[in-house]
Amino acid sequence: MIMLADSSPRSGKEWLFVEMYIFTLSQALQFAQAAEEALEMFKSGRLDFGKLADLAKIMKRCIFRHILVPICLGARAMDLSAKFVGILHAIRLECSSWSMVSQVVNSFVANGR
Repeated sequence: MIMLADSSPRSGKEWLFVEMYIFTLSQALQFAQAAEEALEMFKSGRLDFGKLADLAKIMKRCIFRHILVPICLGARAMDLSAKFVGILHAIRLECSSWSMVSQVVNSFVANGR
């Protein structure tokens, strides 16, 4: 699982937007193979738009995108630790327990892991 988070200040408040991309190892491998094939097509200059559309469908089918509830941070709580707590809160709203939050967080793919 990969998570993306972004924050944007608006009228004295900061909105934190979080989305997760969920996939299995076999889906990640299928995605990588389809992406490699598409890149090779672009590098060679021989574009087959039908084949590219098929590869895009494969890649889209491999990953499930889930958008979490936006979190509003107060004017004095916009530092990194507040954003981290906001992300945990957004995940907790989706989970039935804190142990499930722990399982979700432990399933993220970290750089170098």
